[in-house]
Amino acid sequence: MTTPELRYVVVTHIHELIAVVLSDASTKANMYRVPEARLRAIKAYILENLRNPELSETAVALRQGVTSRYIRKLFELENTTFSKFVLSHRLMHAHRMLSDSLLTAMNISAIALEVGFSDLSYFDRTFRRQFHATPSEVRQSRYEQSSPPHSVSPQRARPSPERGRQADSPPCNPSSF
Repeated sequence: MTTPELRYVVVTHIHELIAVVLSDASTKANMYRVPEARLRAIKAYILENLRNPELSETAVALRQGVTSRYIRKLFELENTTFSKFVLSHRLMHAHRMLSDSLLTAMNISAIALEVGFSDLSYFDRTFRRQFHATPSEVRQSRYEQSSPPHSVSPQRARPSPERGRQADSPPCNPSSF
């Protein structure tokens, strides 16, 4: 127990053993508690390290004290894979960042790198496949949503057909007062 990693593995295994001993192992539902708990721990670790472009199934397996094959089996329980889980969460994080008005100064390639992509063309390709829009289009749609709906430049403003009200506003109904 000389390294923090080894201590972590030992403590995790002890917790799993205690869970098995305390549970009623005769029912099928209880037989799945340990794998489900392990998968939750693996997912939590992945989400904490999502920004790391070196995040891999092998690295997570080593950190969690299990084999890569075991990780694959755990993700199969949810009909997905390690890679799909990581990719999906990286893309969702990128989409949130592109839609965040506080991050307008951050360019798209910086966002891709921030969420863990090291290959920008792969980021663009997978982003388009997931969201049916390019990262630029998502960012642009955020600008369009945040701008006032009837902002027209003074040079192009059209005269209102009725005095005292804008062309797109409904007529005033005195009975509503």
